[in-house]
Amino acid sequence: MRTAFWISILWSLGQWGLGSTMLPPLKFLDDFVQEHSLLGTVLYIPLSKFSNDIIPYRKQARTKVMKVVDMDNPKIRKQNRQNIVDLQVVLDLNSSVSFLADMIGSQTNNDYWLIGVTGMNIPVIKSILDTFAMVLDDQIYLYDIQDTRIILYEAYKVHATKKARFQRIGYWSTSERLQIQNDEIWQRRADLEGIEFKIATLYSPPYLTAKIPINQSDSGAPGSYAMAGMFADVFLNLKEIMNFTFVVTKPEDEQWGAVNSDGITWSGMVGMLQNKEIDMGMNVNKN
Repeated sequence: MRTAFWISILWSLGQWGLGSTMLPPLKFLDDFVQEHSLLGTVLYIPLSKFSNDIIPYRKQARTKVMKVVDMDNPKIRKQNRQNIVDLQVVLDLNSSVSFLADMIGSQTNNDYWLIGVTGMNIPVIKSILDTFAMVLDDQIYLYDIQDTRIILYEAYKVHATKKARFQRIGYWSTSERLQIQNDEIWQRRADLEGIEFKIATLYSPPYLTAKIPINQSDSGAPGSYAMAGMFADVFLNLKEIMNFTFVVTKPEDEQWGAVNSDGITWSGMVGMLQNKEIDMGMNVNKN
């Protein structure tokens, strides 16, 4: 599956003067694309300005979409300007944020977003990111053009109900090119902020068992189960390290799951996942 690449460049006329788009250098875009082995498109979203006021409708607002790299020939870079296409859109502060959020929500988790935030202060950036439909493994990056460097940040949410997290991960300069932290994305996002997972499990002693709790303190939810066994011990350690909580249940048929006669729906734990009744299913394959 090809990875789509969207770059959203936020344009502030009030900060940079009429006609100044503050587009990042092509070398920066090229380095970013090569760093992430990306193929796809770049999305430019120019804004008239960023402020707390609702900006009147502007008929001249436009969005330009162009390829960063040719889908069949990665050697062709952003210089291939024959791929430019103009689309008419309404762009004020509210509609632009809504547009970006809708696009993020409609894409797969393999998409990359590079959003320009030059000239904006941190509280404003965070308040806008809070409106985005982000998830834990989204690849959403932001750049701030400074005097001799472009500072690179990443943004994500551990859950839709949580605030956006915004942190610096690197920079770019003409002399040093792109410098990004060496740690993996999962290492930077290990704190799950106490979110609760709904888990289904099956009886697989001695590795994994689930029993009705003797008292409320064993679980935290009436009618749920307490998990035990060697595999459960590992999971409980992860719970402490990654800062999350969970409640345990079992499928009514106490089965792993199989395709039903309709050929679409599933039974067992797989069916619970399909119906979004649980966040994960846990079982042990003894083979």
